Amino acid sequence: MALTGVGCTVRRGLTVTHQAQLAESWADIQAWHKAGWAGAEMEAASVLAPAAAFAVPAGAILVIADNLVAGQSVFDPEIREGRTRRRGALADAYKVALPVILTHPDDATAPFASHPSPQEAAP
Repeated sequence: MALTGVGCTVRRGLTVTHQAQLAESWADIQAWHKAGWAGAEMEAASVLAPAAAFAVPAGAILVIADNLVAGQSVFDPEIREGRTRRRGALADAYKVALPVILTHPDDATAPFASHPSPQEAAP
């Protein structure tokens, strides 16, 4: 609610972690999309997995830059043109959402705490 109040579009969904940008195959992308994952990311899992293992509250704010399903990567001219807008959205997210996450860590993660893995989620 805090993010939509400053004009950000917010979508909740599960992400899958991949170890290297643009190293995923087209088959990976199709499988993730078919399984219902909202996005792929690289960095958040490096913080969230150890935090979960040690029961330390943690959160992540992701700003989506590209659309792999549509064939748009970070090198697409349209994506490059939107860089300033995304940086503004990220600044808004930090300014507005970070205090919420830090003061209510259990509220941000509770709905996704026991969601199935990609293999379990795939039809």
